[in-house]
Amino acid sequence: MSLNIEKLENVVRRDDGSIVAQCPACAADGHDLTGRNHLVIYPDGRFGCVANAEDKSHRKRIIELVGDRDP
Repeated sequence: MSLNIEKLENVVRRDDGSIVAQCPACAADGHDLTGRNHLVIYPDGRFGCVANAEDKSHRKRIIELVGDRDP
C-alpha cells in the first residue's frame, strides 16, 4: 500500500527522489512535532519511521492514518 502524500505535514522532497515528512503516527502520540521529520518514503515506495524503525505496529499505524486507499 502506498501513502497519500497530500495527507502528510512538513513534506520535503529530496534530490535523490525520497520524501521526508512528519510521521503521522508519532504526531498522533505527541511526538515529531518540531519538524524533525521522522517519516522517510523512498522512490520505490518503501517507507519507515526513523524513530521507530523496527516497530511493525508503528508502521501499520502510519498506513491507517495516511495510507492511500485507492491503488
